[in-house]
Amino acid sequence: MSSQSSALVLWLGRFGLVVLGYLASVVGATAVTVIALFAAGFVAEGADIPGLLKNLRQLPETFLVGLIITVQSALPGFLIAISAAAILRWVKPLSYTLAGGLNGVISILVLNFFTGTRLLLMPPGLLIPCVVGGLAGGFVFHLVCVRRIGSWGRTTA
Repeated sequence: MSSQSSALVLWLGRFGLVVLGYLASVVGATAVTVIALFAAGFVAEGADIPGLLKNLRQLPETFLVGLIITVQSALPGFLIAISAAAILRWVKPLSYTLAGGLNGVISILVLNFFTGTRLLLMPPGLLIPCVVGGLAGGFVFHLVCVRRIGSWGRTTA
């Protein structure tokens, strides 16, 4: 196999791993965000059993809707973060975790832009769970993808 074809195979493998890492980070970020929202709602409702059961019944739908929203709204921030990671050759989990947290904020802004919602009208309890979910998503991306890729600057197998 020529060096050009092996470089292409390496690039395609990395691209596939990045896509897989993004999807895994979306699942992780959404799960943590939904759990944080659920916990905040449970505490706000006075921690009663009827409220808990009502919220538990809504978890699957909330998670599915959260996945749909997150996969779209987190993509612009993810592309910025992955570009920064490649340029700066990030390898440490803290870099990806912090970038994921920042992407939680960016995701809210993207969502606001496309829905036409003013940031001041957003429920205040939504930003913190999204940032916490983003932190988790960045860490999951590192676990799934970066540990296998290593340095972004490496061009040979």
